[in-house]
Amino acid sequence: MTSTNTSVPILFTGDVDGNFNYVFKKIRNVLAKTKTDKPFSMLICCGNFFGDNIKAWEEYTSGEQVVPIQTFILGPVNKEQIQFYPKMESCDIVQNLTYLGKYGVYTTGEGLRIAYMSGVEGTKQRDCTFTLNDIEKLISSCTSPEGEIQVVDILVSYQWPYNITSSMQDPYTPHSPSRLLGHLINKLRPQYHIATCEKKSFERAPFPHFDENGTLLSYTRFVGLAAMDNATKSKSIYALRIQRPIMESVIEPLPREDTSPNPFSYLTDEFDSSYSVNPIFFSTPSQSSKRCGSANTEERIRKKKKFGEQHTPCWFCLSNRTVDKYLIISVASECYLALAKGGVVDNHSLITTIAHFASANRLSDVAADEVVQFKMSLRQYFRGLKMEIIFYERAYKSTHLQIHCIPLAANLFKHFKTALMTRARKENLELQEYPNGTMIYRTLPTDCQYFYIDLPNDNEILIRITDDDFPLSFGRDIIAQNILNVPERSDWRKCVLDEEIAKAIVNDFRAGYQQYDFT
Repeated sequence: MTSTNTSVPILFTGDVDGNFNYVFKKIRNVLAKTKTDKPFSMLICCGNFFGDNIKAWEEYTSGEQVVPIQTFILGPVNKEQIQFYPKMESCDIVQNLTYLGKYGVYTTGEGLRIAYMSGVEGTKQRDCTFTLNDIEKLISSCTSPEGEIQVVDILVSYQWPYNITSSMQDPYTPHSPSRLLGHLINKLRPQYHIATCEKKSFERAPFPHFDENGTLLSYTRFVGLAAMDNATKSKSIYALRIQRPIMESVIEPLPREDTSPNPFSYLTDEFDSSYSVNPIFFSTPSQSSKRCGSANTEERIRKKKKFGEQHTPCWFCLSNRTVDKYLIISVASECYLALAKGGVVDNHSLITTIAHFASANRLSDVAADEVVQFKMSLRQYFRGLKMEIIFYERAYKSTHLQIHCIPLAANLFKHFKTALMTRARKENLELQEYPNGTMIYRTLPTDCQYFYIDLPNDNEILIRITDDDFPLSFGRDIIAQNILNVPERSDWRKCVLDEEIAKAIVNDFRAGYQQYDFT
C-alpha cells in the first residue's frame, strides 16, 4: 500500500499558435481563481506554441512581456517553427519558458515523471519529426538495468495515437494519428496521455494494461485538447492534480462501466515494421505541405499506383468505365460507399476503394481511416432508423475490397451472432474474437486470407481461411437463410434490381444519410 501521497498541480494547454497575450491572460485568470494552499506552478503546452506573428513573440524576447508561470513546450511540428528554438535540445528560451527537448523524461521536484515526444511521426530523422528510433530511445531511458519499466505519470505528445477513439460513442476519427505512439503507451503505461494535434476536445475513459499473466498493472487516461483560440469554446486547458505515490500501490480495478477497452491491445510486444514506417498523411494538401516529413503528393500517387496495379478490368475501380456509377452514394478521398448490386436487403451497401486494393489489410492509413469513418457514420444513420448494421469482409477469392454493410431491425440483429456460431460449427470454422475497435485485420500479413465481421457493441470476429473450400456466400447465407428466412436471396444475381428502382433507393439512402456523411 502507499504510505504517502503528494498532490502535484499542473496546467496543460492545446495549441497556442502564437496567441501569447491571449493565452497568458487566460492562464493568469486561472491562477487568480485558484484558491488552494498548493497553486499551479507549472504549465505544459502540448501543441504548436509559436505562430506566424514574429512581432508578437518579440515582445517576450525583449522582456516587454513576461511568461506568467513556469512553462514547458514541445519541439517544432513544421519547418517554419524551427527558427524560434535557439537549439534543438532542451534549453531555456526566455524567462519562465523552457523547451523540453525532442524526447525524454522530465522529473519535477515532487518526483513526478513526465515523458514527452515532440513533433510528428515520420520516416526520416528531422528536427520536427520522431521515428521508431526515437521511440525506442525513450523506452530505453525509462527502463531500469533489470529491464523493468520505471513509473511514468504523464506522457505528453503533439499527435494523438492511432485507434484512440475506437469503441467510443464519439464518431470522430483522427486525421493524423501516430501508430508508434500506441506502442509507446503500451510500454510506458502512463497514468495520463495528453495531446492536441487534432485541435479537438476528447477524453477516453481509463483503459487497462495487463501483464502476460493477466494481472492488472495500471490504467491510462487519454485527454485530447483543442487549440486555445477555438470558435467552439472546446476545452483547451486541462488542470490536473495528480497523486504521486512515494511507494508503489496495488492497483484496484475500476468499475467496468467507468473504463474502456485498451485501444492498443492488438499490438504485439515487438515493433512490427508495418507500424514503424508508415508516414502520416494529413487531410488536406495545405496541411500536408506544412507538416515536416510528410510525403509529397506525387510520391503518394506513385506508391498508390504501384501498390494497386492490376491487369484486368475491375467492377469496383472507379477508373473503369463500366462501373455502375448510379449505385454510388458517397465518395471520400480514397474510399466510396455504394449500394450493393443485388443486395440481400434494400439498403445493403458496400464500402470499397477508389483505387485497386484487394483487401482491408492492404489499405493505406488514409483509406483505413475513411473505412472507419464510413462505418461510424452508417451506424449513426441506421440507429436513427432503429436498426443495427453488420459489417463483414471476405478476403478470399475477391479481387477488390468489399466491406458489406447490412442493416437489420434490432429484433432480427440480436439473433445474428448465435446464427453465425452455429453456421461456423457446421462448416468446421474457427472463430477468433477480439475487443471491439481492435481492427485486427490491420495486423494481418498482406497474403493472409480471412473473413472478418464487425458487430456493434460486441467483439470483432475473425476467421482465418486456410482451406480452399471456404463458402463464398458465408456471411450472406447466414442473413438470408438463418435471420431473414428468405434462402432464395442467398444468390445476389437473383436480387439485382432494375436501374430505375436502384436509383430511387440510392436517392432515398443519400437523402437520409446526408446529415451523417463525413465526406
